[in-house]
Amino acid sequence: LEAIVEGNVPTHNLGIYDVQTKNELMKMGDSFVVTGAIKNLATETAVKPYILCTLNGLEAGRFTIEKTLAYLEATDFSITVPTAVVIEEGPVDCHLTLCWADDTPDQGPDDNIAHLSFSVAKELYYRKMVVEEGTGTWCGWCVYGIVGLRKMKELRPDDFIGIAIHSGD
Repeated sequence: LEAIVEGNVPTHNLGIYDVQTKNELMKMGDSFVVTGAIKNLATETAVKPYILCTLNGLEAGRFTIEKTLAYLEATDFSITVPTAVVIEEGPVDCHLTLCWADDTPDQGPDDNIAHLSFSVAKELYYRKMVVEEGTGTWCGWCVYGIVGLRKMKELRPDDFIGIAIHSGD
Protein backbone atom coordinates (compact mmCIF):
# COMPACT_ATOMS: atom_id res chain seq x y z
CA LEU A 1 0.00 0.00 0.00
CA GLU A 2 1.40 3.35 -1.00
CA ALA A 3 0.06 6.80 -0.25
CA ILE A 4 1.15 10.17 -1.45
CA VAL A 5 0.32 13.14 0.73
CA GLU A 6 0.61 16.58 -0.76
CA GLY A 7 0.93 19.75 1.23
CA ASN A 8 1.99 20.42 4.77
CA VAL A 9 0.43 19.56 8.09
CA PRO A 10 -0.71 22.86 9.63
CA THR A 11 1.16 24.20 12.63
CA HIS A 12 -2.04 25.53 14.33
CA ASN A 13 -5.31 23.64 13.82
CA LEU A 14 -7.71 22.62 16.57
CA GLY A 15 -11.04 20.80 16.13
CA ILE A 16 -14.16 20.67 18.31
CA TYR A 17 -16.54 17.69 18.00
CA ASP A 18 -19.64 16.02 19.46
CA VAL A 19 -20.79 19.17 21.26
CA GLN A 20 -24.09 18.76 23.10
CA THR A 21 -26.17 19.76 26.09
CA LYS A 22 -29.00 17.90 27.79
CA ASN A 23 -31.05 21.04 28.16
CA GLU A 24 -33.44 22.25 25.47
CA LEU A 25 -35.32 24.55 27.85
CA MET A 26 -33.88 26.27 30.87
CA LYS A 27 -34.68 28.99 33.35
CA MET A 28 -33.21 32.41 32.65
CA GLY A 29 -30.14 32.99 34.81
CA ASP A 30 -29.42 29.30 35.38
CA SER A 31 -26.29 27.60 34.09
CA PHE A 32 -26.12 24.66 31.71
CA VAL A 33 -23.47 22.06 30.96
CA VAL A 34 -21.93 21.62 27.51
CA THR A 35 -19.88 18.51 26.74
CA GLY A 36 -17.82 17.52 23.75
CA ALA A 37 -14.33 16.68 22.55
CA ILE A 38 -11.41 18.63 21.16
CA LYS A 39 -8.50 17.44 19.06
CA ASN A 40 -5.16 18.92 18.05
CA LEU A 41 -4.78 18.51 14.28
CA ALA A 42 -1.52 20.47 14.08
CA THR A 43 2.17 19.87 14.55
CA GLU A 44 2.41 22.52 17.28
CA THR A 45 1.49 21.28 20.78
CA ALA A 46 -1.66 22.94 22.12
CA VAL A 47 -1.13 24.07 25.72
CA LYS A 48 -4.34 24.94 27.60
CA PRO A 49 -6.56 25.92 24.65
CA TYR A 50 -9.78 27.71 25.50
CA ILE A 51 -13.40 27.78 24.36
CA LEU A 52 -15.02 31.16 23.86
CA CYS A 53 -18.80 30.97 24.34
CA THR A 54 -21.35 33.51 23.16
CA LEU A 55 -25.11 33.46 23.71
CA ASN A 56 -27.11 35.47 21.16
CA GLY A 57 -23.88 37.27 20.22
CA LEU A 58 -22.94 38.27 23.79
CA GLU A 59 -19.90 36.76 25.48
CA ALA A 60 -20.95 34.26 28.17
CA GLY A 61 -17.53 32.99 29.15
CA ARG A 62 -14.03 31.89 28.28
CA PHE A 63 -13.30 28.34 29.45
CA THR A 64 -9.72 27.08 29.59
CA ILE A 65 -9.17 23.39 28.86
CA GLU A 66 -6.53 22.39 31.41
CA LYS A 67 -4.75 19.99 29.05
CA THR A 68 -1.70 19.87 26.79
CA LEU A 69 -2.49 18.18 23.48
CA ALA A 70 0.22 16.83 21.20
CA TYR A 71 -0.30 16.21 17.47
CA LEU A 72 -3.53 14.18 16.90
CA GLU A 73 -4.22 13.95 20.64
CA ALA A 74 -7.83 14.46 21.80
CA THR A 75 -9.64 15.03 25.08
CA ASP A 76 -13.21 15.32 26.30
CA PHE A 77 -14.45 18.49 27.95
CA SER A 78 -17.33 19.61 30.13
CA ILE A 79 -18.00 23.29 30.77
CA THR A 80 -20.69 25.04 32.79
CA VAL A 81 -22.05 28.07 30.95
CA PRO A 82 -24.05 30.74 32.79
CA THR A 83 -27.07 32.27 31.00
CA ALA A 84 -26.74 35.60 32.83
CA VAL A 85 -26.18 37.52 29.56
CA VAL A 86 -29.57 36.38 28.18
CA ILE A 87 -32.10 39.12 28.97
CA GLU A 88 -35.15 37.99 26.98
CA GLU A 89 -37.21 34.82 26.94
CA GLY A 90 -37.11 32.72 23.80
CA PRO A 91 -34.59 30.97 21.57
CA VAL A 92 -30.87 31.24 22.29
CA ASP A 93 -28.04 30.66 19.83
CA CYS A 94 -24.99 29.27 21.63
CA HIS A 95 -21.78 29.71 19.65
CA LEU A 96 -18.57 27.96 20.78
CA THR A 97 -15.15 28.75 19.32
CA LEU A 98 -12.07 26.69 20.18
CA CYS A 99 -8.95 28.89 20.37
CA TRP A 100 -5.22 28.61 20.94
CA ALA A 101 -4.14 29.87 24.37
CA ASP A 102 -1.86 32.48 22.79
CA ASP A 103 -4.63 33.56 20.34
CA THR A 104 -2.64 32.34 17.33
CA PRO A 105 -5.00 32.20 14.31
CA ASP A 106 -6.25 28.70 13.55
CA GLN A 107 -5.26 27.46 10.07
CA GLY A 108 -8.42 25.35 9.75
CA PRO A 109 -11.14 27.51 11.36
CA ASP A 110 -14.10 25.52 9.98
CA ASP A 111 -13.67 22.69 12.51
CA ASN A 112 -13.15 24.79 15.63
CA ILE A 113 -16.69 26.24 15.77
CA ALA A 114 -19.82 24.60 17.16
CA HIS A 115 -23.42 25.76 17.52
CA LEU A 116 -26.18 24.76 19.95
CA SER A 117 -29.72 26.07 20.24
CA PHE A 118 -32.05 26.07 23.22
CA SER A 119 -34.74 28.25 24.77
CA VAL A 120 -34.94 30.17 28.03
CA ALA A 121 -37.97 31.16 30.05
CA LYS A 122 -38.40 33.38 33.11
CA GLU A 123 -40.14 30.58 34.97
CA LEU A 124 -40.24 26.83 34.46
CA TYR A 125 -43.16 24.83 35.71
CA TYR A 126 -42.09 21.31 36.43
CA ARG A 127 -44.54 18.48 36.01
CA LYS A 128 -45.05 15.66 38.42
CA MET A 129 -46.34 12.23 37.53
CA VAL A 130 -49.13 10.85 39.73
CA VAL A 131 -49.80 7.11 39.67
CA GLU A 132 -52.76 5.72 41.53
CA GLU A 133 -52.98 2.02 42.21
CA GLY A 134 -56.08 0.37 43.62
CA THR A 135 -55.65 -3.01 45.33
CA GLY A 136 -57.22 -5.29 47.88
CA THR A 137 -56.60 -8.66 49.53
CA TRP A 138 -58.52 -10.23 46.63
CA CYS A 139 -55.76 -9.08 44.22
CA GLY A 140 -52.74 -11.32 43.75
CA TRP A 141 -50.79 -8.50 42.11
CA CYS A 142 -50.84 -6.19 45.15
CA VAL A 143 -47.18 -6.85 46.10
CA TYR A 144 -46.01 -6.20 42.53
CA GLY A 145 -47.80 -2.85 42.58
CA ILE A 146 -46.04 -1.78 45.77
CA VAL A 147 -42.67 -2.82 44.37
CA GLY A 148 -43.40 -0.86 41.19
CA LEU A 149 -44.41 2.28 43.09
CA ARG A 150 -41.24 2.11 45.22
CA LYS A 151 -39.04 1.58 42.15
CA MET A 152 -40.58 4.60 40.38
CA LYS A 153 -40.04 6.76 43.49
CA GLU A 154 -36.42 5.61 43.59
CA LEU A 155 -35.88 6.38 39.89
CA ARG A 156 -37.75 9.71 39.87
CA PRO A 157 -37.68 11.07 43.45
CA ASP A 158 -38.41 14.68 42.49
CA ASP A 159 -41.29 14.22 40.06
CA PHE A 160 -43.12 11.01 40.98
CA ILE A 161 -46.09 10.75 43.35
CA GLY A 162 -47.38 7.26 44.02
CA ILE A 163 -50.77 6.62 45.63
CA ALA A 164 -51.81 3.13 46.69
CA ILE A 165 -55.44 2.62 47.63
CA HIS A 166 -56.03 -0.65 49.45
CA SER A 167 -59.77 -1.10 49.64
CA GLY A 168 -62.70 -3.38 49.03
CA ASP A 169 -62.03 -5.69 51.97
